[in-house]
Amino acid sequence: MPINNVDINQCDGDSPLPAFSSSHHCDLATTECVPTPKQGFRRGAYRCYCKSNFYHPDVDLQFGQTYYEGELIEKAHAESLLSGQRLHDFRCLPCREGCERCVRDESCYLQYGLMLRSLILCFQSFAAPLSSFSL
Repeated sequence: MPINNVDINQCDGDSPLPAFSSSHHCDLATTECVPTPKQGFRRGAYRCYCKSNFYHPDVDLQFGQTYYEGELIEKAHAESLLSGQRLHDFRCLPCREGCERCVRDESCYLQYGLMLRSLILCFQSFAAPLSSFSL
């Protein structure tokens, strides 16, 4: 029986080969494992997506990528085992307080510019008495 066409689901859940279930290396606190179908019988056929309230730390990624490739994580994990120390950290960073979704470390709320508001208030205060004079 050829097993090259059988997908391994390393994420939690249903798997035709339950021995591989929950063998992913996603950071459980900040990411969620999602299997990648039609990858065959190999490790790393998953993606670690950032959970709600977290963002991918590499803001230079195109198209707003919000996940880590399982293949890269598996390779880094193998290198860490060989070297005896953790070489890579595949975590998502928390959004600021009150943000459910974010793409970088920015506030979700409108921030008022105190200098600009002060300038407009001064101009209005100066212009209001002038408008009451009639020529």
